Amino acid sequence: MALTERGRVAGAVLGVALGVGGLGALRVATAVGAPSDPSAGVDVSYPTVATPLLSARRAPRVLTDAVARSRLDAALQAAVAGQNACAAVALPGRPGGRLLAAVDADHDLTPASTLKLVTAVTAIERLGADHRFATVARSVAPPDSDGVVRGDVALVGSGDPTLATPRYEEYVRSTPRLAADPLTALQGIVDQFRAAGVTRVDGAIVGDGTRFSGPEYLDAWKASYRSEGQVGPISALTVNHGFGAFPPPEPVDDAAAYAAGQLTILLERAGIAVAAESRSGSVGATTVDLAVLRSPPLSEIVAGMLTASDNTTAEMLLRATAFADGATPDTPGGTAIAVETLTGLGVSDTTDARMVDGSGLARDDRVSCRLLIDTLLAADANGFGAVVDGLADAGMSGTLATRFVGHPLAGRLHAKTGQLDGVAALAGMIDSATGGPPIWFAFVTNGEFSTTDGQARQQRVAEAVASYPDSPPADALAPAP
Repeated sequence: MALTERGRVAGAVLGVALGVGGLGALRVATAVGAPSDPSAGVDVSYPTVATPLLSARRAPRVLTDAVARSRLDAALQAAVAGQNACAAVALPGRPGGRLLAAVDADHDLTPASTLKLVTAVTAIERLGADHRFATVARSVAPPDSDGVVRGDVALVGSGDPTLATPRYEEYVRSTPRLAADPLTALQGIVDQFRAAGVTRVDGAIVGDGTRFSGPEYLDAWKASYRSEGQVGPISALTVNHGFGAFPPPEPVDDAAAYAAGQLTILLERAGIAVAAESRSGSVGATTVDLAVLRSPPLSEIVAGMLTASDNTTAEMLLRATAFADGATPDTPGGTAIAVETLTGLGVSDTTDARMVDGSGLARDDRVSCRLLIDTLLAADANGFGAVVDGLADAGMSGTLATRFVGHPLAGRLHAKTGQLDGVAALAGMIDSATGGPPIWFAFVTNGEFSTTDGQARQQRVAEAVASYPDSPPADALAPAP
């Protein structure tokens, strides 16, 4: 080991060594009962020690930790050199604590999909991990003796992003990135109709997605995000994520009307006639619940949203939290609740943060690496298992399923990815190679670079973080006695 590295840690251990030396000397004197007057003629024997009392070897943990931090800091600096970037690394603990290493941790940048971590934590904190969305089919009166429902039937949504037709479920299960997504079969409404003896709806199925307000697509998003199927329409009633065709996914123009139309098709296939054409809107005073379809628990929805980086689900969850909190159930209402939630959980650096959406698609979003890592630490410290479980596993699942395959980080790196044109981000944890606690980290870089280059930057940072703790034993850092 070079003497220069010993020199860098000498100051860190000197105070500890002095303290150990002073305390050790006191204990030796007490143990042998040294008299206050040497002329008393008592034969006093003082023990000898192999390591001097003022040796740095008496504080090995302080010494090796200092070297490990120093090396991590150097590796992190090298990984982000020359970039408009931020990075932060920490061990498990409460948010707002000391970082193991950092590079411009408070620098606000466009985070891309790592912003979904904020949405996930907000939804779990505000709605609860066991929350289930209910989609209800309502009518003015129950079916008559012939099984006929007089008038229209309202299909009322509460923000369930998992409703799916059988065809969409087949598509999801055959797509590796989406395969683990939780789904709720719309067929369940049909089954309940049949169990109730319904034979005909003497009106229309009317899709009601009015629980949410605001546009189905944000002006802050590139038009191509819609045309390319990056995000579906944001409505309180959405089936198949609002995609009318797949693959590739093609969004519909009216999510609630599409949901009503899909239920109409399923009912008619089951032999239940529907007299009028489906549409969207609000039926009014419907008081009879013909069927209630409940989603999987929110914990599963959040985990699936993070693993697959589902933009539509993220936006729906943001509005659902605003509704539950009594705020305007649109995107600005949701982002305000999100910032308030982070502050309440002890997440630092929220003052200058800017959330334009819940998915990270907006290029005007701005957060720091300090905020992202604090969000992760808050989720871990508060037992939000869905957030931790939702991190994609390198070489195995979600957005990291085809990356890091055969790499030493495969199976050890668990992270939320973020990728836009000129934006790359990665935030999550890496299992310690030495059996210690996991290492949490966040990294965001903005600039002009390709997707391939962005992924290379993510990998370099992950490898730098995974090098911790890189420290030789204490006897290699301090001279022998």
